[in-house]
Amino acid sequence: MRVLLYGPGAKDEALQTFGYGKWAHARWKAFATAFGEENITVTENITHRVEGTFDIGVFVTLPAAIKQARSVFRKLQSFCERTYMEVLWETTNIPSWWVPLLEEFDGTIVGTEFCFTLVQKAIPHKPSYIVPFIVDPIETKSVEDRLNENIFRVLFIGQNTVRKGVRDAIVGFINALGHVPDTELIIKTDPASPTLGQPRVDDLVAECVAANTKTKPLTHISVIDDKLSDAAIHALYEDSSLLLLPSRGEGFGIPYVEALLHGIPSVYIPFSATREVADYPCNYPVDYYLDAAYGMAKHGYEITSQYAVPYMSSLIAAIQNAYTVWKRERFRYYNSCVSARKDVLKRYSLGAASKAAKALSITCESRTS
Repeated sequence: MRVLLYGPGAKDEALQTFGYGKWAHARWKAFATAFGEENITVTENITHRVEGTFDIGVFVTLPAAIKQARSVFRKLQSFCERTYMEVLWETTNIPSWWVPLLEEFDGTIVGTEFCFTLVQKAIPHKPSYIVPFIVDPIETKSVEDRLNENIFRVLFIGQNTVRKGVRDAIVGFINALGHVPDTELIIKTDPASPTLGQPRVDDLVAECVAANTKTKPLTHISVIDDKLSDAAIHALYEDSSLLLLPSRGEGFGIPYVEALLHGIPSVYIPFSATREVADYPCNYPVDYYLDAAYGMAKHGYEITSQYAVPYMSSLIAAIQNAYTVWKRERFRYYNSCVSARKDVLKRYSLGAASKAAKALSITCESRTS
């Protein structure tokens, strides 16, 4: 089985710091394990020359990239007997402008039941296959190592967008723990992008503090918008007590898995793929309502789609509840993550993903047929 894999980040480590890059790398590992690395041809740039023919082609990239260079991607598709497009999406509907692109592929590959349902609703006559994401076991602190923590360090990690909930996280934290001295919020995000309508997070923090407190908070809020190495990201999780990511929608939700790999719980909204990925007893769900997916038009969103907006009272309560358990029952707080960590390592193992990749190529049949 010869596979052509297009995906920036499949092998280039410099491109594996963002979602699609990590996803492409996971797909490469799955197919290389299933069929042998010698049978996988990777192209990470549309200018790379491709030769030969392939049984299947797998395309892991933003649909906008395919739309912008449609003739180039059609050329790549012509080398393959069958082609599949990876779909990662996070609202109640796939954007309508994706559908013509998806129609030009023989099917789709997804990582979650949520995305499978979205694709089947959009193009029910096309087959779709679930291939799990892959995570590697990592060395992390033991429960005992964490018992002597003296700071409840809360971590937000995600894009500086409305969807990821950075404003919600800041407001929630300030109102929940802003005057609790042994707490801290670290925001790891990307730099502001004026073309995408993103404010500077430092300015956003100042605005939220001014609007939500009578006096200056006692706790420290810091912002990191530099590009960090994998080791630095690992250190952020290692030094944190809680992941606070009230994302309004996820096609998967890698940070929730990374948090569990490091033995810490998450505050999350149980909508979209997040429900599948983060629904563990150790985590803290937040009540929400569905509303128009506003503030994301420049990311290809359509206002007719919906995402999950958190109820602020529920978000505040979730943060406070996590802090209370951490403060009073430290061992139970971290020990509750142990079984979830084991489950994550099993669900997203290399073996599970490569088995699914092999099944895709062997059967090439719709899961709904």
